[in-house]
Amino acid sequence: MGQPAHKYCTMPFLDSKYTNWYDAVIVRAQNRALPRDEYYEKHHIIPKSLGGSNKKENIAKLTAREHFICHWLLTKMVSDKKEKYQMWNAFSCMLYRENANQERYKISSRVFEAIKLAGSKIKKEKMSGINNPMYGKRGHLSPSYGKKRTSEQLQNYSDSHKGVKRSMESRLKQSATNKNKPKSEAHCLKVSQSLMGEKNPMYGKKLSAEAIAKRTASLQANKFKKKIEKILAEGMIVVREKKNANLTRLLNGNHPSQQKRTCYHCNTTVSLGMFGRWHSQCNENQIKENQNS
Repeated sequence: MGQPAHKYCTMPFLDSKYTNWYDAVIVRAQNRALPRDEYYEKHHIIPKSLGGSNKKENIAKLTAREHFICHWLLTKMVSDKKEKYQMWNAFSCMLYRENANQERYKISSRVFEAIKLAGSKIKKEKMSGINNPMYGKRGHLSPSYGKKRTSEQLQNYSDSHKGVKRSMESRLKQSATNKNKPKSEAHCLKVSQSLMGEKNPMYGKKLSAEAIAKRTASLQANKFKKKIEKILAEGMIVVREKKNANLTRLLNGNHPSQQKRTCYHCNTTVSLGMFGRWHSQCNENQIKENQNS
């Protein structure tokens, strides 16, 4: 029947059923005689990326289906991350790249899905952590350092992100990553200088009354939200389900701290909760001032 195919490899394949199946396909191809008019594809028994050569003994004539299966098997016959990634790249070329001199074997949707899932896992393992070619390349080490994008590139980037809604999981992940992250003095100085004078996007611009009202409402809403979060964090109110009166009034907007009242005597507007403490004597003080004068 011939010799096992993986005997030529300087770094032997894994001893597994996939290697045995691969050997069987190669040995059968080596021992058969193909008619001249029959279609076949030349295949490197030991891939060149694994030390194979272009010698005659390392070439097998396979059908399109056999060629497809052999490259699929090769992705399962190595364990090293680099080799696995190389085998996957070679196999993926058979799925996407058209070749005028070769026929592409057609597969079902389920086989395609299984191949894509396996490929995704291989790429993730190959490109994660220090294996990623961009790992640690920040600042002046980044290939993009000092390069400015053209207006066309910026517009394309903007168009590609329009209408894309990020999931809550993605938002929370980014928030947790940047929360309480210390910034260097150089970074703060750079940001400050980039927004000074004419560099500030709001330089020389005046907000309309509508924009000011909208911004004020937004600030008040955020202030109210932070106030509730502070109350909950400090343990003043444990859970809303206990029907705590303070939290209920805060959420409904009728807490004394949210209600305002203007003093008739000194024209000062304060919260309802503080009015009685600071302005209950205003009338008496004004009467005494009038008598003394």
